[in-house]
Amino acid sequence: MENILVLANDFIGAYGSLNCYVQELVMALRKKKIHVLVANTVAEALAAYDNNEIDFSIGIGKYSYFWKGYPLYDLYHKLHYHWIIDNPLKMEIDTVSSYIKYVLIDKLFSLCMEKVQNPVLYLPIGVPKTKSNSRIKKKNGIVFAGQIRDSNTLLKEINNSSNKTEIIKMLEPLMLNLDLPYIPELMKNVGGMSPSIRKATFALTNSFLRAYKREKVLSEIKEIPLTIIGEVRSKELLNKKNLTIVGKVPYYKSFEIMRQYRFSLNIEPNFNCGFHDRVVRSAVQGNVVITNYSKMQFDVWGNAALYYSYSAIDRITNRILCLQENELEEMGDRLSQVTLLNFSWDRIIEFLLCDYGGTKDNAKNRLFGILGN
Repeated sequence: MENILVLANDFIGAYGSLNCYVQELVMALRKKKIHVLVANTVAEALAAYDNNEIDFSIGIGKYSYFWKGYPLYDLYHKLHYHWIIDNPLKMEIDTVSSYIKYVLIDKLFSLCMEKVQNPVLYLPIGVPKTKSNSRIKKKNGIVFAGQIRDSNTLLKEINNSSNKTEIIKMLEPLMLNLDLPYIPELMKNVGGMSPSIRKATFALTNSFLRAYKREKVLSEIKEIPLTIIGEVRSKELLNKKNLTIVGKVPYYKSFEIMRQYRFSLNIEPNFNCGFHDRVVRSAVQGNVVITNYSKMQFDVWGNAALYYSYSAIDRITNRILCLQENELEEMGDRLSQVTLLNFSWDRIIEFLLCDYGGTKDNAKNRLFGILGN
């Protein structure tokens, strides 16, 4: 291995956390004694390729490294691993080049992509390999990190949409069964639509379902202090007596706050078959994760996490209150250990290196088997 080029971006807003991931990835690569070059601009990337023998490059989020209309991986004929940390319908997917290999955090995301040239990898964003904080004294309470929009406002947007009939038809089975995975239903209904209408349909249905699910779960949590890190626009939730709203905070600050509480709540943003960074990073610091059930998460965490289904969401408060203090401490410790073992940047990098080298070592790893690469 000679050189790995990491292509950074100046991410802002909701995706500002990607800057943190890039920094963590670079640090983890260097700790493994791998020579890493980092490019923050196209000019820097061109210089890196021209002056070094690059093995492959890595990027996260939107790919923005083009020269005269061509992606740099095509110009230099070098493999590029690219993480998609959200639904692929939010970005342009390269289906032509054999030099780009997509890394998805949810297995169902591949259904949203036209046929790509290389098999995709399924890998979560890694976590820094730091000492666990699971033993610190935690407050009684549940913390949730994420914005909560008002579902009724979004429903009005749907009713005013020119594609109202198609959207309502698509939402019907998903509203009847909130445990039904969103992405297969989406793709079942948008196949004949133009790309622009398909993206518009995705934007409205995804936003509505995410808000509706979050409102439904949070409304059912009673008697237990509930802290929200993020913006809350939901009129239904603003009057909850057990609710404290922290508002927006920097990415790492949110986890400092989450670390203080016993429970961390995950309400998946329509990711049904993978590991969102929020749930992985709260687990590694010893929070007892409360999350919607998925076989993949259960295969990794087993009974160390607390699972709910939307069909029985009214039982969530009692299930939490029934847990004893010694059980909670043991669950938090196990979650921290298992998550760090499986999801540290060291382990994620090993997957990429094995894939690049064409070895079969990954097949021996339990997590790799669960993810189905």
